[in-house]
Amino acid sequence: MATKQYTEEDRAEGLAGARACLAALRAIEGVSRALDRPDTAIEEYQQAKKVAADMLLRAVGETSPHTAGFLTALAEYVDFVNLMGTPNLASGGWVPDAAMTGREFAAHRMALEAIE
Repeated sequence: MATKQYTEEDRAEGLAGARACLAALRAIEGVSRALDRPDTAIEEYQQAKKVAADMLLRAVGETSPHTAGFLTALAEYVDFVNLMGTPNLASGGWVPDAAMTGREFAAHRMALEAIE
């Protein structure tokens, strides 16, 4: 496969995108740090994950639903790594909320609430 040749305008746009990503990652890290305490309620954590994903999506700008799902899962991954370390990504391991159906998410929430 041939390597794409980027123009100076492409490079400038890429630099802007990388800087926007770094700013969003810093914001996500801040959200993660704020939640890293034993008394964090599940609902508070779920809301914070949505905020973190929204930060990343706003930094990207207009996206397709596929790209939005991809980036939301990535934001959840970054948040999880910040709080807990690298998750088990093997089949049956950690799954981001963005990759769950409504039923799967409801079952996941019930399991989390049972732990509390």
